[in-house]
Amino acid sequence: MEKADEKLTIKPKVYNATTQKVKRKNKSDLGEDYVAPDGGWGWVVCVAAGLSNMAVFPGLQQFGLIYKHRLEDLSMSSTKITTIINVQYALCSLTGLINGMMFRKFTFREVGILGAVLVFSGLLSTAWSQSFVHYLISFSLLYGLGMGFTTSSASLVLNTYFKEKRRKATGFSWTITGIGPIAFPHLVVLILSHYGYFGAVSTFAAISLHSLLAAICYQPALRHSKNPPKDAKLENGTAKTEAAELLEKSEEVKPPKIEEEKIGFVKKFIKDLDLALLKDFTFVNILVGLTIIIFGELNFSILVPFILSDSGFEDHQISLAMSILGAVDITMRFVAPFVTQKLSLGNKTLFGIGILCISTGRCIVALSSEYYVIIFALALVGFGKALRTIFNPLIVAGYVPLKRLPAAYGLQFVFTAVFALAAGPVLGLIKQYWGYSFAIHIINTLSVSCLASWAIEAFVSNYILNKGDKKSTQSTTSL
Repeated sequence: MEKADEKLTIKPKVYNATTQKVKRKNKSDLGEDYVAPDGGWGWVVCVAAGLSNMAVFPGLQQFGLIYKHRLEDLSMSSTKITTIINVQYALCSLTGLINGMMFRKFTFREVGILGAVLVFSGLLSTAWSQSFVHYLISFSLLYGLGMGFTTSSASLVLNTYFKEKRRKATGFSWTITGIGPIAFPHLVVLILSHYGYFGAVSTFAAISLHSLLAAICYQPALRHSKNPPKDAKLENGTAKTEAAELLEKSEEVKPPKIEEEKIGFVKKFIKDLDLALLKDFTFVNILVGLTIIIFGELNFSILVPFILSDSGFEDHQISLAMSILGAVDITMRFVAPFVTQKLSLGNKTLFGIGILCISTGRCIVALSSEYYVIIFALALVGFGKALRTIFNPLIVAGYVPLKRLPAAYGLQFVFTAVFALAAGPVLGLIKQYWGYSFAIHIINTLSVSCLASWAIEAFVSNYILNKGDKKSTQSTTSL
C-alpha cells in the first residue's frame, strides 16, 4: 500500500514537471548538425511545390486575358488596373514581414493550407466584383495574402529539403510551374467563349485548390534528414528526446528553471524580424536589385495582353504568343539546371544573363509592331525568364544561412511591397500619358542599373578590398 501511495504522489510531480509552459521550439531552426535529405521525400515536396505554384499563379499570370474585357466594361483606367496589380503584389510581398515570426511558430504545411484557402476565396469573389474597391478587396487583398503564404511555404520547404541538389530541385519545381503559362492562355480563351467571365473565374478558383493538396505533402524535413538527432523521436515536426519519456518512470523530477528575459518592444521587433541583416551592405544591395528587377518583369508579363491588344492583335494571336513565351520558359527551366551545373558561373551571373535577355526582348516589343518579330522577342523573354525564375530564390538562399533564411525572405518581400506600392501608380501614370513603349524603356533602364550596381559591388569587394587585405598581411608577415 505504501508503494502504491508513493507512485500516486510521484505522478502529480511528473505531470507538473512535464507540462511546464516552456517556449515553443523555433520550427525554422533545424539545428547546427542538420543535413538536408537531398532526395527521397524531397522529390515529392519538389513536385508538390511546383504544382502549388502552378495552381496559384494563373490568376495573376492570366490577368490580362481573364479580366481585360471585364475591366473595359467597368470603364477602369490603366492607372486603376496597374494599381490593382501592384497592390496585390505588394500585399503578397508584405506577408514576408511576418515570415520569420510565422515559420517559427507554424509549419510549412499549416501556412500553405491557410494560403490556399485565401487564394480560393479571393479568386472566387472576383466573379461578383463590380468596382475598383471590390477588386482591391477580393483580388488584391485576399488573393494577394494567400499567394504570399503559399509561395513562401513552397520556396522555404524546398530549401530545407535540398542543399547539394538545390539548383536541380528548384529547376524541376519551376519547370512544373511553367506548364501553366503554356496551357492556361488557351484554356482561358476557350472557357471565356463557352462560359463567359463567371465560368472562367470559377474554373481558375477551383484549380487553385490543388495548392491545398500540395501543402499537405510538406512533411517536416527532420523526418527525412540524413542524420536525425540521436535518441530522438519526431512529434509535431520537432525533435523529442527519450529523456522526456523517461521522466514518467523517474521517482523525482525537478521542474525546469525558466528565465524570462524582459526586453523592450523595439528590441523584440528587431530580433523577430532579424533586422540585423540590414547591416550587411551586400545583402541590402541584393534586395534592392531583386526588388526593382522583379517589379519590372512582373508588370511587363501581366500587361503583355494589353500591349498586344493595343497593337491590334486578336485574342487567339495573343494566347499563341503567350504560349510560345511559356513553352520556351518551361523548356529552359528543365534544361538550364543540367547545363549550368557544368558551368563555373555563380547564381548572380546566370540571373544577370537572364535579365539582359528579358530586357532585350522587351525593347524589341516596344519598338516593333510585326507579329512574328514580337513572337521572337517574347521567346527571348521566355529564355531569360527561365534563368530569372530558377536563380532568383538561389541568390538569397546562397548568401544567407539556412537558419536566417525565413527572415531574409521576409525582408525581401517587405522591400518589394514598399517599392510596388510607391512605383506602381507612377508606372500607371507613365503608361496613361506616354504609352507602353516609354514605360518599357523605363523598366529596362532600372533593371540594367541594378545589374550594374551588383557588378560594381562585386568588383570592389573581390578585387580592391582583397588586394588591400593581401598587402596588409604581407606587411605584417615581413615584420
